[in-house]
Amino acid sequence: MIDVGPVLEQYEPRLREACRKIHGDQQSFGRALFENIPKMMFIFPALIAAVLSVLYVRSGRYYVEHLLFVVHFHAFFFLAGIVVLLLERLANRRRAARGSHQRRPGGTRARCWSLTWPWYGPAQAMRRCTRRAGGRPCEGRAAGLAYFFSLVFTGLGLLAYTALTL
Repeated sequence: MIDVGPVLEQYEPRLREACRKIHGDQQSFGRALFENIPKMMFIFPALIAAVLSVLYVRSGRYYVEHLLFVVHFHAFFFLAGIVVLLLERLANRRRAARGSHQRRPGGTRARCWSLTWPWYGPAQAMRRCTRRAGGRPCEGRAAGLAYFFSLVFTGLGLLAYTALTL
């Protein structure tokens, strides 16, 4: 029993019903979650562009410029992810063809890279885009942290939205 306060009391019956549905049929929740990811990826760039426009308020750039930067960054991120997945599948097929089923440390390295990229990538990209070679390093780190926390926030929103719309 969690006391959610008077503001969220109206959602408590829906949340309880959603928890019952999720517990009863976890596969349908997984399918619904997977189907709602495009909605999250539509909202996320707008959110991170708003955060970047606040972080770089003195840069003289408009919100649309930050949105365009985020769209290009995501296009590169997804393209890099596809390349990593294809290379990993190719390596797995080669190992299977040789009869070796041992995992190599390269897959772990790729997974670590994919986990650190959302924090590190936007900082480097923003530094290059704003042409601040030396710049203030805290701005780049703030952009990376803002990206990471916006991703976590939209991910939690995706979970809540999926649970409430079951």
